[in-house]
Amino acid sequence: MAFNKTTTHASAMRIGILEDDPSQLELLGHWVALAGHDPRRFDHGNQLLRAIRDESFDLLILDWNLPDLSGIDVLRQLRQFSRVPVIFCSSRDREDDVVKALQEGAQDYLRKPVRRMELLARIDTVARRSDDTETTSENFEFDGFRVDFSKRAITRDGAPVDLTQKDFDLAVLFFRNLGRLLPRSHITQTVWRENGSVNSRTVDTHVSRIRAKLGLIPEHGWELKAVYAHGYRLERKQGAALLSAFTGRAEEEL
Repeated sequence: MAFNKTTTHASAMRIGILEDDPSQLELLGHWVALAGHDPRRFDHGNQLLRAIRDESFDLLILDWNLPDLSGIDVLRQLRQFSRVPVIFCSSRDREDDVVKALQEGAQDYLRKPVRRMELLARIDTVARRSDDTETTSENFEFDGFRVDFSKRAITRDGAPVDLTQKDFDLAVLFFRNLGRLLPRSHITQTVWRENGSVNSRTVDTHVSRIRAKLGLIPEHGWELKAVYAHGYRLERKQGAALLSAFTGRAEEEL
């Protein structure tokens, strides 16, 4: 769940825009800002990927043809550690290009020249769809984990993991935001809704506990790490891929 999740009718999303044409980059950023969102502009794929490691984005807009990594290469690398929604905006208009982008994990595809109101409508739609998917209470499975909401339980490789109710909520929050930096304020508001004044030590204790109980450590292909002065982020180490997610709902979004 994106912690700044909004549409043009709600609070602002942070939107990363990857485009190597300066005038197009400025125009897209201007439209996004006018809609009340926070645009971050990038003209190189590696620049965007580095930023995603340090910041959290609610949505990305990617061009295909770039001077370093292509947009599709950026998307492939991104999907190794993040589920952030992606919209392609490209002059490539062949059907197989559109299909390829969607198969690689993009949520939508716009052909240039992009029209302002259409872009903003697509942003709204993708954000809503992502929010609906991430707030569902349907069971989901990936990488040996199974999350069962009816039992409020998590198993790993078929074995139950002993978790408190807060541990369960915290683990689900991280799983649903794989690759995203979660500020402490968002963690406390989401998991400890009845107590917004929960202290940092409580959060640290619960994070440490689910890290140990679920094996979210580099030796097992995961890293649940603290980001100084910001919060926490769960990452899948390079080379490991999600096996399935949200009982097929991810496939429905392609």
